[in-house]
Amino acid sequence: MNLSDQTIGILIGSTLTLITSFLITLVSLIFSERKEKRKQKFELEKISYKYENIEKRRNLDKEKKKNIALIRDFEKSSPPTLLNGLDVTGALLGGINLRTANMQGAILKNTRLQCACLVLANLSGSDFSGANLEGADFTDATLISVNFSGANLRNTIFIDADITNTNFENANLSDCQIDPENLDKAILKHTILPNGLLSD
Repeated sequence: MNLSDQTIGILIGSTLTLITSFLITLVSLIFSERKEKRKQKFELEKISYKYENIEKRRNLDKEKKKNIALIRDFEKSSPPTLLNGLDVTGALLGGINLRTANMQGAILKNTRLQCACLVLANLSGSDFSGANLEGADFTDATLISVNFSGANLRNTIFIDADITNTNFENANLSDCQIDPENLDKAILKHTILPNGLLSD
């Protein structure tokens, strides 16, 4: 190989190296730009999701306040307001009078309903899990498939109440007034019974 060929070879090699380096840099810049765009998109989506959640919580809070107001005003309403499916999770409703209320499928998880009057109420399918219902009166109430799991039901009254398929798992029924035969229709698991004993 003469000098001219060597020079050409070196030039070609240098050119290829420069082109390769340029292409690598270009690809790296493209990927970096795409990565930055994805990051910006993700941040925007995160901000949007955050504000959507805040708005949803505000709407839920408004809805819950409205539901609580409906329940508190039930005694005054004429004709009686239908309270089916209302969600008042965590509400403070101790001593409230809901006699004859129709509250099928209502959500009352973790509510405080001590000494509440629920005589003749229809509460079928409602969820009272974790609620404090100490001293509440469910005389003649319809409680089919109600969820009382983990609820405090000390000193409650269930005289002539329909507790078919009612869930008392992990609930406290100590000192409550209930027909022992009726308990056979209910779901008992780790339940503190009226006599203070723990069910299987």
